[in-house]
Amino acid sequence: MSEPPGEGVAERRVSGVQDRRASGQRDRLVLDAFLAISADLSLDGVLSRIVEIASRLSGAQYVALGVLGSVGERRLRTLVLHGFSDEVAERIGILPTGQGLLGLIIDRPEPLRLHDIAEHPASCGFPEGHPPMRSFLGVPVRIRDQVFGNLYLTEKAGGGDFTAEDEEVVVALAAAAGVAIENARLYEETARREAWARATADIAALVSEESDLAAACAAVVSRARAVASADAAWIDLIHPEREPAVLGHDGSPLAPDDAGLLLTVPFVPTAGASGSLSLAWASEKAEGGRALERELVAAYAEQAALALQLAAAREDQRLLSVFEDRDRIGRDLHDQVIQRLFAVGLSLQGTLRLVERPEVASRIEEAVDDLDVTIKNIRAAIFGLNAEEPE
Repeated sequence: MSEPPGEGVAERRVSGVQDRRASGQRDRLVLDAFLAISADLSLDGVLSRIVEIASRLSGAQYVALGVLGSVGERRLRTLVLHGFSDEVAERIGILPTGQGLLGLIIDRPEPLRLHDIAEHPASCGFPEGHPPMRSFLGVPVRIRDQVFGNLYLTEKAGGGDFTAEDEEVVVALAAAAGVAIENARLYEETARREAWARATADIAALVSEESDLAAACAAVVSRARAVASADAAWIDLIHPEREPAVLGHDGSPLAPDDAGLLLTVPFVPTAGASGSLSLAWASEKAEGGRALERELVAAYAEQAALALQLAAAREDQRLLSVFEDRDRIGRDLHDQVIQRLFAVGLSLQGTLRLVERPEVASRIEEAVDDLDVTIKNIRAAIFGLNAEEPE
């Protein structure tokens, strides 16, 4: 039986309207997802929201966002998980770093849908204690033209396969996620710069209150470690006339095999000396150190060293002023007081010839002797002024 005229056209129009409605719903879901992701400005918070929303939009029971590591490091630096209980995560133990099917999407960053993970040639199985997984959807997450990581979704709700529509939604989510991740990175970078700028501005006042070099270096180290969230920090100081020294060590000592990252910048707190400020992170926290710009730490160390040099210069100026005052006091005592006393003594000695009574002459001689002792004491005080270390 032939189709009535216009009936096929009507069905196609209805189908088109339904498709547009479905597309509009997907767009609204992705938009709502983007707004939800962007509500958190911390990078860790954004990553957690991404996997949660990916699960909700696609119906996946398990979602993981694999963040790529630096060149030469593990292929996956970390995995942000959703759907795994703490008990399951503990049972699995060490998380994958990019082998097998996960590595395939790293090497070929494009969407991949599978009916059964085990049937793919790149699959390398699951570790003991891992929950069973069959259906799979993998989508790369890009920031501009650079791949940040990959979304891995498994176990579609109802036991079915992920559809082309699921793939389209997750690809759109990955694009929105890339924007949100970049925004979070910029926010954290700005916050990090502001924290170092405050520390750099405050360090001058902080070290100027310390008269002892070791105490001042301890303050510099403690503030740097706190701002950098490092596991340990210290200052190495080398002086040509002294033994090399480590000053102000703050934090727990790291074993050589556990020091994941070491950042060292020049630090010269006194004239004629050379040194460095070092920050260290344990292996599991190394990425936090890699995100830190070396220039920020160098500027901080330079400002702290300059503040110590200025404090030392002010102390030298103060000591010079003290010595100059002592020299002036010594000259005044010598040129005026001692000479006047000596003149009085000579005058008394000349008067002795005019005195006839013996008891008066004896009293005058005692007075002259007392003047001589006083002159000696004043001279000793003058020498003492130059010999004493000023406080």
